[in-house]
Amino acid sequence: MPYFEPKIVRQVQNNESVTGTAQQDAIWNHVQNMTQNLIILARAGCGKTFTIVHMLMFFLQLKVIFIAFNKHIVRELSAKVPHGVAVSTIHSFALKQIKRWNPRVKIDDKNEKLPMLIDRYIQDDSDAAAELKMTIAQLVNLAKYNMLDGSNRHALDDLAANHGIVIPADTSYDIYKVITDVIHDSKEMRNLIDFVDMIWFIYAHNITVESFDRVVADEIQDFNPLQQHIVKLMMGKRGLFIGVGDDRQSIYGFAGADVYSI
Repeated sequence: MPYFEPKIVRQVQNNESVTGTAQQDAIWNHVQNMTQNLIILARAGCGKTFTIVHMLMFFLQLKVIFIAFNKHIVRELSAKVPHGVAVSTIHSFALKQIKRWNPRVKIDDKNEKLPMLIDRYIQDDSDAAAELKMTIAQLVNLAKYNMLDGSNRHALDDLAANHGIVIPADTSYDIYKVITDVIHDSKEMRNLIDFVDMIWFIYAHNITVESFDRVVADEIQDFNPLQQHIVKLMMGKRGLFIGVGDDRQSIYGFAGADVYSI
């Protein structure tokens, strides 16, 4: 079934009628002549969305993208931002770039790719093997989020320790080699991508992405190193970044997010 963009009823603010708090005015004044990247700490209930939407009014002559947390927010903000501002999740943006690089790519919406690749190396259906496979899948995804190829065992040990994952020692399988091989095979299987690959392929295959004058992102406390890498690519050589986040609200540590990256 073909996909059609939902009709957006725009509700853009009148720039001249807007008044803000002292903090909001400071942000709006700053972005008009900004020369460096900007990080904004925004606590819950502080009027973050209103601040961001009005801020975008100062970028009407620039190429701008707003990276939203999920599709629901994309839908909501698309009706509020100025005309010409792109609104997307980072996964949707990355998928668009990947499809331009490889038009034949398909999405693994049944989550079969990673289990299939692991089964190549662990051909065992016991309960112990099932638990081992789950551990390997977790570490493969975390390695991708942290742009690791699995070959550095110390890096994998640190990754496992940071996320409370125990790498079994009492097994006949070389888990480290399995992780490395699965990551390699995942990269080589270019026509099928799962949710993690949807952003990891940008890094793994060094895919060129569309760049912008301003990249504005919300919920940056939940960005992992891979997402941060993609944002840097989106900035190109001359773009600037405006990130909004709350260091008290991080919930995506399981996916490699690092609140200290703020």
